[in-house]
Amino acid sequence: MIGEFNPSTHAFVGQWSVTSGSGPWDLAFNNGQIWYTEHYVSAVGQFNPTSHAHVDLQTPTANSNPYGIVGNDPANGNLVWFTENNGSVARIGVVDTGNGNAVSEYLIRAQLPSGAALTPHLITLDAQGHPWWTEGWIHDIGTLDPAQASPGSCGASSGDCRGVVEYAPPLGGCGNSHVSGIAITSSGQIWVDDSISGQVFSFDRPALQFVSYATTCGPHPHDGLNVDASSDVWWDEEFNNSLGMLIP
Repeated sequence: MIGEFNPSTHAFVGQWSVTSGSGPWDLAFNNGQIWYTEHYVSAVGQFNPTSHAHVDLQTPTANSNPYGIVGNDPANGNLVWFTENNGSVARIGVVDTGNGNAVSEYLIRAQLPSGAALTPHLITLDAQGHPWWTEGWIHDIGTLDPAQASPGSCGASSGDCRGVVEYAPPLGGCGNSHVSGIAITSSGQIWVDDSISGQVFSFDRPALQFVSYATTCGPHPHDGLNVDASSDVWWDEEFNNSLGMLIP
């Protein structure tokens, strides 16, 4: 279901059914419409907050497990970007709402790593409209320049596909790694959390450098990372029933 909550009255307005079994996973607004990933049916959904009607859009590739989604692209307001979380698929999808809701996919690597380790999670957009996303078990973040890439074609025989660049945060902390939450500040600095190593990272794009901040082991800072108007970083701690905050 898709639900609506009024923060002024502290009351729920209502909730409305979408496709049964679709598993709404993440949600974003774009041009007044609500868009959400349908993790279990390889689709993204469009929901009208006024009429409460919904439409399902299948991804070109089957078993894609859509996960994170983001709208309000500053470069092209018709585009809604999302991740495909199945490590055997591992693509970045986009819906062109100005072109009949056409769905396209961008490949990340020419060859995917074994063990289905590259699992795109959350996604955000920078001021140029370039998507940035986390890559789960592979411990990287990635970005795409749509002007340099072609949907459905890698354009390279090895390594990153054309238009894609990946960056690896430093290892350490509590051991192992799973990079998930991501946010970009108004100044363009990127923040990422690692649920298993118990770390939060900032990434300085001009310098191509990460700075790591240790939290504690066990709380599992996962998908919910955000930056407030003061550029303070907030994240949820899934296994600790708490929130974390960092004042850089």
